[in-house]
Amino acid sequence: MLTRYRGAGGGGGGGGPAPPPICNYTFDCDLHDPVAVSLERRLASRASRDGRLVLYLVGDSLVMGQFYGLCKLATGELPDQTTPHPEYAMSCQSAELYAIFLWSPGYNASVARWLVTEHPPPDVVYFDGGVHLLHLHPGRPMQADMFERLLHFQERLQSFVLAWSAAAPGARLSVMPPNAICPEKFFGRWRKIAEDPHRSAKLCADDMLAGGAAPQEAVASICERFPFTDVGARNIQQAINQAVQGLPMPAKEKTLVVDQHALTTGHCSQTCDGRHYKPLVLRQLDLFFWTNGW
Repeated sequence: MLTRYRGAGGGGGGGGPAPPPICNYTFDCDLHDPVAVSLERRLASRASRDGRLVLYLVGDSLVMGQFYGLCKLATGELPDQTTPHPEYAMSCQSAELYAIFLWSPGYNASVARWLVTEHPPPDVVYFDGGVHLLHLHPGRPMQADMFERLLHFQERLQSFVLAWSAAAPGARLSVMPPNAICPEKFFGRWRKIAEDPHRSAKLCADDMLAGGAAPQEAVASICERFPFTDVGARNIQQAINQAVQGLPMPAKEKTLVVDQHALTTGHCSQTCDGRHYKPLVLRQLDLFFWTNGW
């Protein structure tokens, strides 16, 4: 099921060289897996205690995979895996779950009011963002809008959280840092650039300075700290933690960090492209449930 929204905004694509045929981006899960059985039981228990769980997932392909897995658990079927679009929210529902996913990787605060007018009030809003801001300059170049969002990353995330806190005051908010990134699983030009991150950072800084993005010290820091490697992922994770800690009450007390970076660290064998971990989707959902006390 799709509902349309104009103005959600994209926030940049993952991009990169075409993956090998074995790296497809469809998601599925084995309902006989012990983790799946546990998740189904916990979802049913939560529904019998508190009613149907209404869950909004907002972000990019990292959280989208968990949306697909959750829908399979709740309904026994995967939703139509159409190409995500910032104007459409996908949804699935059962007696225990009403879940929607909106492609919006850029912490776009304007989506909050729209979604709550189109769907039941959420119990939890689960979102991610940040990985689309990482660069492998010049193969995946740092662009002016990416730089600006990184420069004001914490303020943008806090504004996003506060918008949701106002639009859905009864909802718990769960933010996901990026998965661990494994550059050794990249292919084509990305892998070559990732082998020399300091050169990539210098090229990034040269281009940003030429465009007048910011003073030299700020430009050098952003380009060094946010490559599309695990260094960049960990720095996004740190910025998320700091932003959440700096939130005012009551938003701070109802915002949780679901540390999928820690869960995926050390599991490069489980990713085909260095950033998506299809075999770990059930474990990621397990962590999301556990963080929320289910």
